[in-house]
Amino acid sequence: MRKKNKIIASLVIGLFVSGCSHDLIPPQRNNYFSHESVENYTSSSDLVMNGTNVSNNLRVNGDFYGSNSHFKHVDLNGNSKLANSVVTGIFNVNGRTKLDKVSVLDNLNVSGDILITHSWIKKPFEVRGKHVKLYNSWVKDIIVKDSKYDTVIEVHGGTQVKGNIVFASGRGKVYIDKDSRVHGSIIGGEKEREQEMDVTLG
Repeated sequence: MRKKNKIIASLVIGLFVSGCSHDLIPPQRNNYFSHESVENYTSSSDLVMNGTNVSNNLRVNGDFYGSNSHFKHVDLNGNSKLANSVVTGIFNVNGRTKLDKVSVLDNLNVSGDILITHSWIKKPFEVRGKHVKLYNSWVKDIIVKDSKYDTVIEVHGGTQVKGNIVFASGRGKVYIDKDSRVHGSIIGGEKEREQEMDVTLG
């Protein structure tokens, strides 16, 4: 009977783990929230949240990993990965970022490279980084802030950019595959030949 219980427990754990994004949930750390609700939270070190509801403000100075969670206003200062989640308020991030199956309903402001897959960005978002990669996502306008380097935007996997892509510096490149579309104009940048997209930030 004890052996049978162990087998059942292993199957349940296996099913749970298989439903999560393995690369988004690192080993448990000191700052770890799982299936909790908080109003405000500020972390000065790395933070993991899984199945968590933050009803007002979340601020993190460190790497952030979030999954299956619901947030209002978010300020991240560090590398971040967020999956299967919703951000209803303003989302500010300073660092390399990956969003997978994420809905952002208010303004998204990014300083750093970003990869967005299977996600919905409702409002125009601003970015300052070398690379913006979009895969199978729906976004509004993309506004690339002025910076000292050129920015490359890759629009792949059926992504729909419903508005314009604007390069404030007047320098930038956009690669669009045959399954994707920019419905507006590319302003201040150039459309380049299609290239294969690497879905990792690197």
